[in-house]
Amino acid sequence: MPMYFVNFDLPVTNRRQMRENLISCFLNEAAGAGKNDNASHYQYNVEEYGNYKIYLRRPTQLNKGFDFTVNVDGMYFKKNIRYTRPSHQDIFDALTYCLNTYSNEYDAVKKSNY
Repeated sequence: MPMYFVNFDLPVTNRRQMRENLISCFLNEAAGAGKNDNASHYQYNVEEYGNYKIYLRRPTQLNKGFDFTVNVDGMYFKKNIRYTRPSHQDIFDALTYCLNTYSNEYDAVKKSNY
């Protein structure tokens, strides 16, 4: 199955509405014909900032069939293995670095409803 690319703008309302919008988007995916290469593959482009792009990928190696990974194009995480899927701790560390290094710009992130 081909890789489908979707530009997705998550409306900033409340957390419940954001979850419902994301789930509705997933439910509209074209069904694949099985697993691995026979599954439908999606990349949801959700945010861009400078040379960095944040996107969601489906399906993942996780179970339950409704999982996705968050990826950051243009940035690598971890010290021993370079990859674009940050852990929760990686995200916290990046936000802390931004707060300490770019405090004026960080205010826009802090005021976000995400």
